[in-house]
Amino acid sequence: EPYRAPLTVTIPGDEPCAGIVEVVRTGKTRDQRADLPAVRIGDGSQVTVNESDGVVTIDNGLMTAKASAGFNGSIHSVEIDGVEQVRSEYPEVGNLGWMRPWYGGISAYTGGLPGYLHEGEFAAEIGEHTGTTGLAWRGVRMVNTPDHRELRGRRIEVEYLTTGGSNVIAVITRAANLYPVPLNVSLGVAADVLPGVGDELRIFADEEGTRADLRPGKAMVQSDGQSYAGAADLRNGRAAIAIPSGAMPEVNVCAMEGDAALLKVFGRRYLPSEGDAFEGLSWIVFTDDAATAPAYAGLRALERLP
Repeated sequence: EPYRAPLTVTIPGDEPCAGIVEVVRTGKTRDQRADLPAVRIGDGSQVTVNESDGVVTIDNGLMTAKASAGFNGSIHSVEIDGVEQVRSEYPEVGNLGWMRPWYGGISAYTGGLPGYLHEGEFAAEIGEHTGTTGLAWRGVRMVNTPDHRELRGRRIEVEYLTTGGSNVIAVITRAANLYPVPLNVSLGVAADVLPGVGDELRIFADEEGTRADLRPGKAMVQSDGQSYAGAADLRNGRAAIAIPSGAMPEVNVCAMEGDAALLKVFGRRYLPSEGDAFEGLSWIVFTDDAATAPAYAGLRALERLP
């Protein structure tokens, strides 16, 4: 049976951070070693959620995010220390390469990008959860019943949540079958991020335990991952990282024309009967150190909010 014992890790300061802890268990005949991820995900302080003129503002003391139901149910701004972390032309709709309409920021999608959720209407409400460790998670829940003929019979929900003093956005996606017929449902989260542009941008992912680094050229470059995918600024190491989990097991990153990077987390499920549903948990992390990506990837093991 697996060996279990409590472990306390003391980390100086109070900023969010992550690292790999080497654990050694000394036995009678041999020592056992393991590398375990340790993540300080926040400080437990309060998260405020306010709505004004159709924009929901989520402030956790470190990070401020703004979302709008009328803008494809997306987060169109994420600021940390006054620095914008995502790309969006809000309130204007643009394009990304051949994809139009493109809203940017962080949003849910179905099928291939840009998807059809923009053809329906999102409704926003406050999202609140208590994690397994007692942390309070707050943010906004967006609900959409798509009008597009290929998506009828589905109810799509996406929650953008954070906890006090955190550099992490937890994204909960849900899809439900409203029809008495089987449905194949694909659901994803896309994050159009801004760690760096042009020759300053590097995209990376882990791939079956190995790390693939790519710099964008004049065409699209892409890297697939098993545990994480991200984009970093080569000048200072600032990075955005996407981490899949559970029902959202696939992750990749791409960069087009040397511009900002697009992170994607996605999954697929067969929903055979009316009322069937599935829920996915994924993570978007903004960090000053791209080298912490393997440690933050430990969030992949979580089936529920901590």
